Amino acid sequence: MDFEYSEDMEDLYMPSRWVKRMSGDESLAEYARWTREESDKARALPSARLNIHTGNTTVDIFNEDGGSGKLVVFISGGYWVVEFGLDWIIKFAIRKNKKVWLSGHSAGSQLCAMALSSFWFSVLSTQEQQTVAGVIHLSGVFDLEPILKTSVQRDLKLTEEEAKKYSPLSTENINRISSYKHIVHNQMVGEFDSPAFHQQAQDYRKILEGKGCLTSLTVMPNLDHFNLALDLSYPGTPSTTKFIQLMNQL
Repeated sequence: MDFEYSEDMEDLYMPSRWVKRMSGDESLAEYARWTREESDKARALPSARLNIHTGNTTVDIFNEDGGSGKLVVFISGGYWVVEFGLDWIIKFAIRKNKKVWLSGHSAGSQLCAMALSSFWFSVLSTQEQQTVAGVIHLSGVFDLEPILKTSVQRDLKLTEEEAKKYSPLSTENINRISSYKHIVHNQMVGEFDSPAFHQQAQDYRKILEGKGCLTSLTVMPNLDHFNLALDLSYPGTPSTTKFIQLMNQL
């Protein structure tokens, strides 16, 4: 390996190693299958409007005429081009008189935090910034530096400087995101997620709370890194119930 590898870090940041209900390999296969199948179901719904061009990327919208007054944006990936999509979505939400809630799972959670910490968000109008009501992180990653010592680094090839730059827990990113006092920062972590994910969630909440931000952290009983997100496919599950409750607290 051409990087400093730590088996301890590998263990802490490989969520499949902490799943209790099945083997790690089975949990990964289940998650991949679920993602594909549920995505196909959603895209086949009559209310789906797909592949809307927003500049350098596309977005899919589901049930845009719903009457809740809330628009949930789930970020699964996208790196920098995520900002183009969000810019379009915020303007769309204003036209529809809706508030935006961001959410993402694991690395997608990191992208939510980075979008709100970005220069792009800082130069939006006050109305556009205040259209974002909050974010719900699902087992988020907020400090990338430990990942430099895992096998993930083989593909990422991040420098230490880049890892700090793209870590929501960095001082610069915290100072930016904490300046928007209207944004609520909610977190959900599975009981059976690894100690590293629990610690990162606690650290992120503690720092934001110390900056005067509205925060919450919920440990979801009997759930792990994967079925915490899997359960959002179905009404009435603990994840879905809690997710809706968090949005309705405002």
